[in-house]
Amino acid sequence: MEWLAKKVVAALVNRFFGQYLEDINTQEVNDALLSGQINLTNLKIRRDALCFLDVYYGSPLPIEVKKGVIGRISLTIPYSSFFTQPVVINIEDVFILVTPVLEYDAERERDLDRARKRQTLAYLFPDPLPID
Repeated sequence: MEWLAKKVVAALVNRFFGQYLEDINTQEVNDALLSGQINLTNLKIRRDALCFLDVYYGSPLPIEVKKGVIGRISLTIPYSSFFTQPVVINIEDVFILVTPVLEYDAERERDLDRARKRQTLAYLFPDPLPID
């Protein structure tokens, strides 16, 4: 039963954080799951991380992420009492540099449009959790 919970937690970490962050080390997540405490540090925020706002506002926002970093994400997973104790997620030191889009760039617009479509599809049709 414990290995199933670890698979589910690893899939959820990748599913929820993977669309906003670059280069999540899945091996580090899997190794840390054994202790029930996951600490991810110095995570880069993806350039298209704020495209999810377009789903809510209905039109593209004229901003882009130039650079973004999350200092630390800590997850505490109580495996011994998984159904009675909460999973705690702590996010610290979020820094995002956002700039307005001043000129039209067809390639950038195409990339952002694809990212918006992917996020809309992920929002409407979430992937089932992979079970190996």
